[in-house]
Amino acid sequence: MFVAFDDSDHGTRNARRPRLPEAVALAVERAGHLAVWVGLYMGGVAAAIAVLSGLRAEPLALLAAGCTGAGAYLFDRVKLRDSWMDRADRLAHPRRFGYLFRVRHAVRLLAVALGAIGSVCAFILHPALAAVTAGSFVGVVVYAGLPRPMYAAVRTRRPKDILIVKNGAVALSMTVLGVLLVGVPRIGDEGAADVLALPALIVLGHVFVDAMLCDLDDRSADKRFGTATLPVRAGPIATWRVALVMNAALAVGALTLGDPAMLFSALMLASLMVLAVIRPRRVRDLIDLRLPVCAALAMMV
Repeated sequence: MFVAFDDSDHGTRNARRPRLPEAVALAVERAGHLAVWVGLYMGGVAAAIAVLSGLRAEPLALLAAGCTGAGAYLFDRVKLRDSWMDRADRLAHPRRFGYLFRVRHAVRLLAVALGAIGSVCAFILHPALAAVTAGSFVGVVVYAGLPRPMYAAVRTRRPKDILIVKNGAVALSMTVLGVLLVGVPRIGDEGAADVLALPALIVLGHVFVDAMLCDLDDRSADKRFGTATLPVRAGPIATWRVALVMNAALAVGALTLGDPAMLFSALMLASLMVLAVIRPRRVRDLIDLRLPVCAALAMMV
């Protein structure tokens, strides 16, 4: 059983009110804890697929994607039971773990509510899509939703602990969800399936790169608990280099898809280069915000 603990600012919270920059930073951090940025990222994935394919992204598709992504993320963080919560999360992100543990019951309800909203929006787009959004939560359980001893009992590892599979599962699930939400409502449109193929591969690559970079924040905890990631195996410098090479290749692949797609790819590459130069201590929130911002700018063209 885990013991809850407060954020590190708890001891000074009653002594003085935080200054405006501190309050803003805390609000941004807690929005990340509550999957606001992850929800925007998943909505950005659907928007990016629409941008690269030249199809229109329905507002309901973006809402369904965002709510499903945020709900599944929260479900992964707080699990079904307290004892199932991941000790590696506590080590890697003690402030996030402490905050979510204190409000874990409300967060579980929030995850269910977000999943329900996502499913309703998806159902309105096409009845079959409701099963897809609901299936995202089943996927979370398979990915890492059960306690580690259960996987050990059947002599297998969590997909989350296997090199490449960890990032690949995240990238594939997000991309497939985005493709279906954008493409299924146009299933009767001639040629719709064909124009989605290359955009789906490019977005899949971007999400894979982003998932790989987010592992930088968890390197110490992943190493301690046996989760194989590129930052653990090859180190941070190699991870940044691989990310830049892959992003450049994805930009080349988007050259044939038109101006909005090229703008999106150029923005993704330029923003990644900036991050690679400044090397922030924590990259996850910046990575989560990067793709939706780039997709939104490209959609304005």
